[in-house]
Amino acid sequence: MKRIDTLIKDTAELQKERQNVGDELLTKAIIKDYLKKNDLDQSLVQRYPMRFLRLYEQLTLCQKCQGLDNCLLPNVGYYQALVEDGGLKSIYRPCRHRLQFELDNVHLKNYWINDVPDEMHRVLLSDIDLTKEEDMAYLKAVGTISDWLSSASTKGLYLYGKVGTGKTYLMACIANRIAMNGKSVTFVHMPKLLVRLKAAFGDDDEQERIMKDLRLVDLLVLDDIGAEPVTGWYRDEILATILNERMIKKRLTCFTSNLDLKELEVNFKYNQRGEVDDLKATRIMERIKMLADPLKINGKKLYELAREGITVDRASREVNIKKIEILNNYNNKEIIFYTKCSR
Repeated sequence: MKRIDTLIKDTAELQKERQNVGDELLTKAIIKDYLKKNDLDQSLVQRYPMRFLRLYEQLTLCQKCQGLDNCLLPNVGYYQALVEDGGLKSIYRPCRHRLQFELDNVHLKNYWINDVPDEMHRVLLSDIDLTKEEDMAYLKAVGTISDWLSSASTKGLYLYGKVGTGKTYLMACIANRIAMNGKSVTFVHMPKLLVRLKAAFGDDDEQERIMKDLRLVDLLVLDDIGAEPVTGWYRDEILATILNERMIKKRLTCFTSNLDLKELEVNFKYNQRGEVDDLKATRIMERIKMLADPLKINGKKLYELAREGITVDRASREVNIKKIEILNNYNNKEIIFYTKCSR
């Protein structure tokens, strides 16, 4: 057990160290600026030096931060702020990058179901640099969509064309714009929708919630329709019910597909057992045609252009590298590698 005089000495040294920390912090521009902006007295730094030291360390990290993806704070996008409340209370506040992120993504709160790819959460038609687009058919399609958005039509669009021609991207532009206008949006990828509904078997409340999000939303987007497996239950009880109500209530409904309308009708004729039902397929198609006008997206795939030796300038964008593996290294002059990344 320590003697009393030793304890007193240790306490005095600790107090001196705390005072030195407080004195040093009061020379820092970051702390001076924080005190001024938050109307805090300098004496608080001397009373709570260790709390202000943590604040200083976090604010220093924030000054160098390039964005949320590189955030070094324990709680990404939030620093531990200090406010006077009788004493000194710690609260979490969003950093400038978090505030900007929330501002940029506020429209996402209007999505009831959101299957929009992450990298398309903020895309708009205005982001497309038309001066760099060389495909006239694609330019015409973008112009048609822009005119359609301006018209505030209650009839939707059915975007169709080859895989990889930008149908989902253009539809995400539409959905984001409508969400930014304060309207509710449900954007579902059709194969995922079936997975959701099957997972909800036996849970009537969850099934009804999903169906409500599909039937009642201001804008419904059925992305990649025709890619999902067709069953009598899905076609006749799920899809027909949704489309029929939206047609009657004149609710805005849009589609993307790799199939044109004739091909989609053939797709809906057959179920997984190979059984044919022309009448039910025709009824589905009548509703789709009532809800949306077809628009073909003819953009040529970039890899097709590359094979032809054509270079197309594209705006750079960030991707998330999930995996990278060097397969061969030829004297550091040429490297063959495998990578898995976001779109």
